[in-house]
Amino acid sequence: PLVPAHPHVRFGTRTRAPENHLKLLAEGASQEEADGRLAAVERACREVLGEHLFGADDDRYEEVLVQALRAARRTVAVAESCTGGRVASQLTAVPGASDVFAGGVVAYTEAAKQRFAHVPAELLARAGVVSAEVASALASGIREACGADYGLGVTGYAGPAGGTAEKPVGTVFAAVAAPGGQVRVRRVLLPGDRERVQRLATAHALELLRHAVAGDGL
Repeated sequence: PLVPAHPHVRFGTRTRAPENHLKLLAEGASQEEADGRLAAVERACREVLGEHLFGADDDRYEEVLVQALRAARRTVAVAESCTGGRVASQLTAVPGASDVFAGGVVAYTEAAKQRFAHVPAELLARAGVVSAEVASALASGIREACGADYGLGVTGYAGPAGGTAEKPVGTVFAAVAAPGGQVRVRRVLLPGDRERVQRLATAHALELLRHAVAGDGL
């Protein structure tokens, strides 16, 4: 809808999964005119994209997220299953991440989920390891275990084996537990092979965290 309103701007799009990039090129009779048109269309794009926009120019997602945590003076801990440590790896790739990253665990087995994230055995038996309830328990449990402000939990079927009729391969539950104790859970069904499912699951988990931090809660 912005294209006809900005006839002197070229809109380009590019996907670098899991990110979508928007490129804007403004034309004008002078540099000043082009700069003015570019500033106007950027403001309009920011308004349309809203919370989906994480940054601009050379911003990198993980750096933006770490900086948001630092600015909010919040910390995060993670409990991962199907992502195999990718969430923690992406966060700790940022220099200075120790300011905001309290710790994490890759809890693949039920025993590890119980021991390190305090997920009740009864809950695992009743809801199943790949469930909203277990993702929520992972997030809350690791938050408490590490003394962090936020807890992030991820569980799912990355494939190629596993899955059920109700929860096929690619089903992932991600949860974030906030400082006040509230928990938000998201279920997604992700396409592709094991590597792609893990990569996209990591992105969905981090996006849950970014939105929580932006609102400083849930």
